[in-house]
Amino acid sequence: MKNNLPNLVCMVLAMFILSCKSAEKRNIHLYNISYDTAFSAAQTEGKGIFFISKADGCPACEVYETALLRDQEFAAAIYKDYIVASIDHMRPGNEWLSRVINATATPLFIITDKNGEIRAIISGAVPKKKITDILTAVSAGKHLFEHYALSDTSHISAPRQMACVQATLNAQLEWDRYEKSKQYTPDKMPAYLKESISIYPYFYNNYLLARYYSTIRDTANARIYAHQALEFHDAKSAGMFHMLRREMHLLIDPEYSPEKEPLAVPDSVEKSLGLVQEGSVRKIRFKISNSGKQTLIFGKTYTDCPCTLAKTLQDSIAPGKDGELEVTFSATETGSFGHAVFIHSNAANPMLQLMVKGIVP
Repeated sequence: MKNNLPNLVCMVLAMFILSCKSAEKRNIHLYNISYDTAFSAAQTEGKGIFFISKADGCPACEVYETALLRDQEFAAAIYKDYIVASIDHMRPGNEWLSRVINATATPLFIITDKNGEIRAIISGAVPKKKITDILTAVSAGKHLFEHYALSDTSHISAPRQMACVQATLNAQLEWDRYEKSKQYTPDKMPAYLKESISIYPYFYNNYLLARYYSTIRDTANARIYAHQALEFHDAKSAGMFHMLRREMHLLIDPEYSPEKEPLAVPDSVEKSLGLVQEGSVRKIRFKISNSGKQTLIFGKTYTDCPCTLAKTLQDSIAPGKDGELEVTFSATETGSFGHAVFIHSNAANPMLQLMVKGIVP
């Protein structure tokens, strides 16, 4: 018995090690977390990260998350080498990923290796088979960049765009760690962000650099990059970075007030078309006033139904002046209806939501 004891101990120890290794191979799907949290989990698991940038009400986004629960083959292809992190940019506090990639289009996938290096950025409702093919290509050492652009970046090559996003993502990790513990010094941030800005400057990489200089009490540089961030006053930047823009204004001028910005005020948030005959087309207009101190610049307009179209009749409105939004409704089905119209702008209230209602008897 004594002679067998060492063998027995070795067997038990081997079984314990094997059970630990099998326990390590977990399917991890995290929701609405910081990059630091995702990166730490990936490091612990020795895996990369499969990010899903999503939004509430995005049917295509739900397809992938449902597939991860129900399609074992699809799930195995992802969880084998990656943890999954779903980030809903519509939920307050989780906007960081859309800000890094400078895009709110969903779904959008970012795939990193275990060291945080971006291997693929893919935008749109990609078939599951295409995703597994992408993972196979990434495993073979390829970098993929499809259906995505930082903005109007046709003059910048895909590898350069990926390098820009990579540098901003690295800076985001540094910033997350600083936010988590003020004892952490994010010394690498300036180099990352200056690299990102040298490739493609946009609001967020300038914003992060301004915040960095503010934390080390370098007021002069903080104001320089705050000014540069605020130069991006297009409707997209104004909408995506609305609250962050106020931080930049306050860095420059502690007495800043939102009343100095443009302000979009509709004559009504809801209008009725009354009875609309089936098969007919009706139009209605909303008056929009700029009661702010700066010029109001319109961005894109969206509606929640192909039967409803909307367009602003002016590109911009001077302070104290009025403009109009025209909504066109096509009565394709009978019944009562109510359709939303969304208007982006550079206003202090960056997105207006208006409603058109009626009945098709």
